[in-house]
Amino acid sequence: MWHHYVAAAFEAEKTMRMLKRTGAVLSAVLAGWSAIGIAHGAEKYEEEQYHVDKHMFDCSPKILKSDQTLVITQVPQQGLELAVQRLKGNVWYYLVQHGFIGDEKFKPLMSSEEFAAARRVEIPATITAYRSGPNGPLERVFSKPGRYILYTSDTLGSERGGYICTINYVK
Repeated sequence: MWHHYVAAAFEAEKTMRMLKRTGAVLSAVLAGWSAIGIAHGAEKYEEEQYHVDKHMFDCSPKILKSDQTLVITQVPQQGLELAVQRLKGNVWYYLVQHGFIGDEKFKPLMSSEEFAAARRVEIPATITAYRSGPNGPLERVFSKPGRYILYTSDTLGSERGGYICTINYVK
């Protein structure tokens, strides 16, 4: 009789270990699907708000090196503001903002009016800007290798949307 209890306890323990492993795997799978869903939802929202249209807004080279200049070409009056997002870490820099004139340490790339009128804008890979966020530091925008997205809109952060172009920065 005692043997049946030991065998049942052993089977129960084995089943619990299997359920824990299965639960851990299931948790990991669900977390992965959740992340994919969130990312897909963000991409879907972004696609609806911001468009890739090389005739309206484009940037080159697509692979930017630290000693190069990024060139934006655009149709005038398509955007009054310009932001750069480093995807790794979701870090944002605003290079042109309507009404922002800068301070002693930082002067914006240009005014929003100048940006809106420009067909071609040159941005050195060494450009600095304030990192977006509370008391963001003044730092080099293209400092870490990876993918960067440039956004232009008449009002960044609104539901109006605008245009984007994507580059990869390498050192």
